[in-house]
Amino acid sequence: MSVIVPSASYAEGTYPFGPSAIAKGLTLAVCKIDIQDMTTPDKSFLYLAEISYDNGATWGPLTGAQFVGQVVKAGVTVQTNTVTLQQPTSTTRKVRGTFQLVSTVTHVVTTSIDLTVS
Repeated sequence: MSVIVPSASYAEGTYPFGPSAIAKGLTLAVCKIDIQDMTTPDKSFLYLAEISYDNGATWGPLTGAQFVGQVVKAGVTVQTNTVTLQQPTSTTRKVRGTFQLVSTVTHVVTTSIDLTVS
C-alpha cells in the first residue's frame, strides 16, 4: 500500500497532490473522506484524481467526487470511493490531483482525507 494523501485535518482551501508513482502490482485506489463536518449547504468538498500510464507524459481521469451540504446519517461519517487500477504490471503509472474544501461563511471546513493505492 502507498499513501498518496495522508489522513489529516485540512482547513478550507485548495490542495494539489502528486504526481506520485504507483508501484507495480497495486490494483486499487481507495479514497476515504470524513464527511461529518459537511452538514450544512454552505460547505462543499471536491476532489479529482488523474492517472498516467506513461510516467506523466499524458494524464486521464481516474476518479472524483463532490459533496455539498451532506446530511450525515447516524454512524456514516466516512465516504469511500474505490477504483480498480489498470495495467498492474506497469512501472510507469502515476497519480495526481487536487481537492478543495469550500465554505461560503467564515467558519473553517475541516475534513480528513486518506487516498491510498494497494
